[in-house]
Amino acid sequence: MALIAALLIAALVALLGTALGRRQQIDIHRSGNLFMGGQADAYNDAIADWSALILEQDARDSRYDTRREPWATLLPPLPIDDGVLVARLEDLQGRFNLNRLLLTGSAGELAQRRLERLLAILELPATLQDAILD
Repeated sequence: MALIAALLIAALVALLGTALGRRQQIDIHRSGNLFMGGQADAYNDAIADWSALILEQDARDSRYDTRREPWATLLPPLPIDDGVLVARLEDLQGRFNLNRLLLTGSAGELAQRRLERLLAILELPATLQDAILD
């Protein structure tokens, strides 16, 4: 009976040790993920600060925006720990907002006319507009 009790206690100790070791591994990975998330946030903040500086300088130096201005060029790759950071600013005003097609009134009609012109310029069938609206 004492031998069975000793084996049972040894098995419980082994199980407890394994569970604690696994829990420690999970905590280590979680801490690493939190650290990397904080680093990613810091990189994101740095790029946002860089963007603000470039746009402020552009507002002082020019009245019109072109793709050849410093804000529109690709930021040279910056080496960081375990990788490279690459960023660029993009003018979203040159994009077509599909959500405007769903507006009612003159704004929706204007968006639909613009889509018709875009399809014509791209030599796409006008029936594609119905599919886009769906």
